[in-house]
Amino acid sequence: MKIIFTPLDYDYIDNKQDKNKSIIRIFGKDEKGRRVCIIDDFECYFYLFPKKNANSKKLCEKISKIAISHAGRNIKIKKTEILRKNFLGKEKEMIKIFLYNPKDIALIKDILKEYHEIEDKKEMDINPITRYIIDKKIEPLKCYQIEGEEIKDYYKNLKVDLILKVKKAASLENCNKIKLKALAFDIESSDFDIA
Repeated sequence: MKIIFTPLDYDYIDNKQDKNKSIIRIFGKDEKGRRVCIIDDFECYFYLFPKKNANSKKLCEKISKIAISHAGRNIKIKKTEILRKNFLGKEKEMIKIFLYNPKDIALIKDILKEYHEIEDKKEMDINPITRYIIDKKIEPLKCYQIEGEEIKDYYKNLKVDLILKVKKAASLENCNKIKLKALAFDIESSDFDIA
């Protein structure tokens, strides 16, 4: 099935088929004005910088063996990759750590404090939704052609007209924008004294 879709809101939840993994849900409207939920997988990862004298391959093997149980879930490392990338203008070796669930980052972060071969950790605090938008480039209030499989009895409690498991998403330049019924602003303010 193909639809023209405009994202309005995002969240992520544990996958019902595998509670050790998470999925992204994107809520929006299609070209017919229907309320639509798009379900997609996403990569959860962060970076480690090994110390100069550390053996990155052995460090990856050591990290890959991390496995703990917490809150009824089995937490383990999905995979690791050794990369060379520019960081602050200098090429550095780094290790990309992939996890199954973004909830696991805090627990893995605590375990990695004991690893003396690690110089620094980066991108552990990026929100999973922000990570998804950056990686998949499915931005709010833009138009996309979504190709996917309709899911009928998955997440029955969602108040939507259509649920699609995305297979392919392509950005569209020219499309009819959806008509929004409401607009909201969230502002932060504090008390102040009038002199």
